[in-house]
Amino acid sequence: MAWHDDWEAHVVAGGEEIDAMLFAKRPLMAEAMLRVFFEAYEIVADVLRDAPADVGQRELTEMALGVGRQYVAQTRVRSSESVSTLLFATARQVVADQI
Repeated sequence: MAWHDDWEAHVVAGGEEIDAMLFAKRPLMAEAMLRVFFEAYEIVADVLRDAPADVGQRELTEMALGVGRQYVAQTRVRSSESVSTLLFATARQVVADQI
């Protein structure tokens, strides 16, 4: 990611910005490998946006699993691999590290 100028802003912008950033370097596997992380992190972010501030780890994971299944059914995420308790745990850790 260090190859990209201001990559954090592109990730925050989401969707097409991420696609454009990945396309610029034309990585052969990065999109396939990173997409599930971005989608899982998006699911957790969506859940956290509506969750109470004192939401527990287990409750957050359960809500994220529900939202993730809904996103798969609505084709808002490309793969059901994004709906993973392991990926949700790393997303929670990213949030915790930001606080």
